[in-house]
Amino acid sequence: MKTKPKILFWINSVFFHYSLAYYLQSKLDVDFFGIAEINEKPKKFIENQKLVNFQKIWYFHDHIKKDFSKIDFEYLTNFENSYKINLWKLVLNERFFYDHNRFYQFKKNEILSILEQELKLFETILDEVKPDYFLAYDPVYHHQKLLLDICKKKGIKILSIYLTGIEDKIIIGENGSTLDLDNSSLENVIESTTTKLNNDKKNYDSVINSYLQDKTPKFSNKIKALTSYLSNDDSELVKTNYMYYGRSKFKVIKDTINFELNKKKRFSFLQKASMLSPSLNIPY
Repeated sequence: MKTKPKILFWINSVFFHYSLAYYLQSKLDVDFFGIAEINEKPKKFIENQKLVNFQKIWYFHDHIKKDFSKIDFEYLTNFENSYKINLWKLVLNERFFYDHNRFYQFKKNEILSILEQELKLFETILDEVKPDYFLAYDPVYHHQKLLLDICKKKGIKILSIYLTGIEDKIIIGENGSTLDLDNSSLENVIESTTTKLNNDKKNYDSVINSYLQDKTPKFSNKIKALTSYLSNDDSELVKTNYMYYGRSKFKVIKDTINFELNKKKRFSFLQKASMLSPSLNIPY
């Protein structure tokens, strides 16, 4: 008996891939599996939903424990040798682990323990599911990049979403650097896209302006967000999700206020030091 193809989805709070799974299940005879990187509220929805028939879903943060007492260095070394993946390179590019984290400074053993748990989880899932396809985003965190690279090494077809920055267009591909296009194909895409944008500049500008407006929340929306944040208990989240280590409501509010004040200072400085309409005849 021929087995059904298997698709593994990466599900986050945007719910794009959840919605995609809902659409695809009416079009394809396949088995769906998911890895959900979500917090408690959306987790309850996923646990109780009946819209998409997932064979199994793993909740990513449930498997990463705050236990740094014992690290399997041999496992980590063997993983790097087997998959040819430099783990520490990923760590240095993870903003939660490096100096950019304003709330918590991770120790080396804490990072290694988190890596070990993530890798063992991913290998367990892939060995159990043996997916034919992995549907995900252009990775923004180290663990997403890790899973993507492991899938590549295992020969699993990756269909990842990449934003183009051109209107509302996206590209689905495997390689974020080349977008799976060779040089000749890329030249054709650039030429046709440039022609289209020149013919449709008004529409493109309206999309960009709409994006910028949506990206800048109104003051009333900020107050609503603050009220919602203060009324929700996130004590468990701080304990179970390493991205929230070191946070408290006081620290977060203080950091946000400082960020807004610094942003205004920098903007004011740029306004004073910049020329809005410089003469093109003045040498640089």
